[in-house]
Amino acid sequence: MRKLIIIIALLPAGCGEDPGGKSQDCVQLADIPLAGVTAMAISPDANSVVIGHQGLTLYDFRSGDSLSFGAADGMASDEVADIAIASDGTIWVGHAMALCADTQTGQCGASKRAPDGAWTRHDRDGTDLHDGRILTVAVAPDGELWAGTPGGATHTVDGWGWASYAGWQSCASPGAQCDPLFSFQLGDIDFAANGAAWMAIDQQAIGVSPKPGGFARRNTDTTTDTWDLDHGLPQNRATTAGSIDGDSALAGGPWGAAWVSISGVEVLAETAAQVAAGDYAWMATDGALVRNPHSAPLTLETGAIDVLAADHDVVCYATGGRVRCSTESCPQ
Repeated sequence: MRKLIIIIALLPAGCGEDPGGKSQDCVQLADIPLAGVTAMAISPDANSVVIGHQGLTLYDFRSGDSLSFGAADGMASDEVADIAIASDGTIWVGHAMALCADTQTGQCGASKRAPDGAWTRHDRDGTDLHDGRILTVAVAPDGELWAGTPGGATHTVDGWGWASYAGWQSCASPGAQCDPLFSFQLGDIDFAANGAAWMAIDQQAIGVSPKPGGFARRNTDTTTDTWDLDHGLPQNRATTAGSIDGDSALAGGPWGAAWVSISGVEVLAETAAQVAAGDYAWMATDGALVRNPHSAPLTLETGAIDVLAADHDVVCYATGGRVRCSTESCPQ
């Protein structure tokens, strides 16, 4: 059952003022009281944000109205690990390790909300989906959905069937970096406009010692470049990715954040960090949100950030039981 919720956005004083170098371009879009946020995605038209907690909340920046969805409406589970929104408004939801009693595998897979509001479910029952534990989802420029699982990457074929991808295993790329990553546990996928996919690959606890991960780029020719401890990452793992373009990206993890490109790795923070990218690159670490941390950084004190999302000139972050969205870096 869908519920229409009216949320009053509390706009902080000072937004758009210029004392102390505050941005004149600042527009506060939302300040929503919402705890337990696990994922967020900004719509491609930058007019709304979809928030995962126990179920989903879709918040419209223009009207301030909100719709909520959950398992009672057709989602596979109320547990939300990640969200992606296609250009036509289709919403994809990954449910990670959630177990669904009505699937033969017990793995919930992904839920899909079409533009007309109809929900469908993609799980392993009767499909080619190789792993129903979907940790992260991202829509490629060609419209296909890519999903990261503990068993590697998978993507839709013509919007429905599934194919697997584990190209970093052979690592046939002619690029400067070409060492295989042994873990397939994808924590995040972010696409560049040219179709290159940046992938954050976490450690995978198997047996006595974890299988190492790192950071990877699937190129448009389907070859793969990889980066790990040997190339300058502080650890053999990454959990978030923010694509700057086809040549560079931000990588984030428990070790901090780094700027990654074929020319090398530059560590930007040495404490746990999340990263995201839209028109700007964003890094959340040490109770602060930093815009463009690699060049001319602008820092906003926010408190600890639980979830970070960015697209176009909009950034949203969950902190202290609230979700805040703005253009630029609004003072709080």
